[in-house]
Amino acid sequence: MTAFIDWHTHVWLPEHLGEFGRGLDVAGQELAHRCWSGEGSHDDHDLAMRRSGVDGFIVLGLCSRFLELDIPNDYIAEQVRRHPGRAVGVGSVDPNDPDALTELKRLRLELGLQGLKLSPPYQDFHPHSAEAWAIYELADQQEMFLLFHQGSVFHPKCSIENANPVLLDRVASAFPRMRIIICHCGQPWTNETVMLMARHPNVYTDISARLNRPWQLHTMLMNATDYRVTDKILFGSDFPVFQPDEARDQLLTLNQRLPGLPTVPDAVIDGILFERPFSLLGIDPAANH
Repeated sequence: MTAFIDWHTHVWLPEHLGEFGRGLDVAGQELAHRCWSGEGSHDDHDLAMRRSGVDGFIVLGLCSRFLELDIPNDYIAEQVRRHPGRAVGVGSVDPNDPDALTELKRLRLELGLQGLKLSPPYQDFHPHSAEAWAIYELADQQEMFLLFHQGSVFHPKCSIENANPVLLDRVASAFPRMRIIICHCGQPWTNETVMLMARHPNVYTDISARLNRPWQLHTMLMNATDYRVTDKILFGSDFPVFQPDEARDQLLTLNQRLPGLPTVPDAVIDGILFERPFSLLGIDPAANH
């Protein structure tokens, strides 16, 4: 049975974005305009998922004291409750927050969020820091999966010094049962991301925000095919930055957009779109509470 799962969606209100949102304005890019459009409310999300025919989805939060960014974990949990059996919630804590471990327990035990989103470049921490390691240990104890925005960022205040996915090699080794998703193919380090998936059974990636970069995505998919790890690549739209149906159609037409290059096998594309159930990572939407 096939299912169209969107593994990377957001909900937010403009007031949640803080310095992050103001930095997007400074960036002056089309992507920044999409982020700051304000179309990330619960109702906006509902409409996009319904119109695109999405069968199930992950809803992501993120917080950063560094950027005054705070998408409340309660706001994520509320959207999950609106879609029983279809939605999986991913909360966030900031490793630089002294109360991070307390909030991690709350979002898991009280709010029922099954995953955790972290971002070394946006939250300004090193993946091997003691504060981060304590979060990994607790998340592992609580049987949570982790998503990392471990890749380049365009906010002018941020540094990508701690953003290379290779820095997660040690994390994946230390916590082999904890499933780790590297968002956005870990761009621009897509080769490193493929290598990590080949090295570690617990490492996956999503293609969110890469569908508008066809050359980069094509290279990553061909490398993943070579390493035989395409079954660990997950579809993601990055809503509200992109719509799920828009991202799906961009993947379906990838080969046509790059004439003259070796074609990505149809089976790989169809597999990413329709053969990535939540159970692949041991996730059960019915387990939300």
